[in-house]
Amino acid sequence: NKEDTAAIYFLANSYFYLGDYQQAINNYELLIVKDRSRADAYNLTGVCYRMLNDYIKARDFFRQCLIKDE
Repeated sequence: NKEDTAAIYFLANSYFYLGDYQQAINNYELLIVKDRSRADAYNLTGVCYRMLNDYIKARDFFRQCLIKDE
């Protein structure tokens, strides 16, 4: 279900743990579009970009995580 944020989150986590970081990013970013308050999604997207050696995007997502995290 593409509207269920919990399903999207767990699908993204599955890709993350399989090491398919690009698919994980695609799903985390879909989750962020649907729920911009999810600090955990920003953090995990940053980790994925870090694993893909895209340090600038990783930094940007980590920054958003810090802003969203209460």
